[in-house]
Amino acid sequence: MDVCAKSGTAQVAVLGGYTDSSTIGSYIGFSPCDNPKFTMIITINNPRSSPWGSSTAAPMWFELAQKLLPLL
Repeated sequence: MDVCAKSGTAQVAVLGGYTDSSTIGSYIGFSPCDNPKFTMIITINNPRSSPWGSSTAAPMWFELAQKLLPLL
């Protein structure tokens, strides 16, 4: 599957600062790269298994994209 995408990880802002215990993981992308048929973003507030978007949101994005692409 031809994908153009970017993962992200952000700390959560609290009272003018950032907390070390809460993150938001994200993954945004489109496919196929040369003639996009869809764009999708996945965000996960306070992921449990890992704080990183590449480890939490990306696998979910790919699972959904694999099901979506044949429908287009």
